[in-house]
Amino acid sequence: MVSADGLIQTNRHIAKPWWEMEMSPFIHIKPTIKPRFDVFRAFFPGIKEPFDLKTEVISHEIDIALLRIDMRDAKIPVLELDATGKGTIVGEPVILLGYPAGVNAIFAKTDPVVVKQLLNLPFVSLVQELSNWGLIRPLTTQGHLNDIMSDRIIYDAQSTAGGSGGPIFNNKGKVIGISYGIFPGFRGSNFGVPISYGIGLIKSLSLSKRD
Repeated sequence: MVSADGLIQTNRHIAKPWWEMEMSPFIHIKPTIKPRFDVFRAFFPGIKEPFDLKTEVISHEIDIALLRIDMRDAKIPVLELDATGKGTIVGEPVILLGYPAGVNAIFAKTDPVVVKQLLNLPFVSLVQELSNWGLIRPLTTQGHLNDIMSDRIIYDAQSTAGGSGGPIFNNKGKVIGISYGIFPGFRGSNFGVPISYGIGLIKSLSLSKRD
């Protein structure tokens, strides 16, 4: 969450999971076929009911996007972004929040009796029940920032598939990046989009609304 009016920053491949199909020279989508979400929702710890997600803007440059929810007077913390450009330092500690391994990781932390009750539910109903039980809580891992490149930061805080979109914090508690990928077979190299791209996307959205 990056604004009090319900703006959420995440990855392009979450907001538009079929974008790689559109870019691939080996996959041809007929013009008459337009992918869409049947259900696109966000859950937050401590709030049972989900929020319907709407896509605001998707970056054509890098793997980030902005989504929006109707806040419904909910009290959801807004994360502070590092707008200085000086908070990303190689060798400094970082903390990563997210949901790596998705539902499987949540099950691993859950009483087996509860898991048995929920296991055979359809996915949408399953996630709602996990929320009803208060089981949707992010995992926290920590590590260090290994490298900074123009379009990515590399860190060793553990993550895996499903952890995309998670915020990467520096040791001042400010978001310096958005997790987007892992290097299979080597835990020391996970990838994040520098938050400068996210801040730029927020500014472009603000300017487009003024016009």
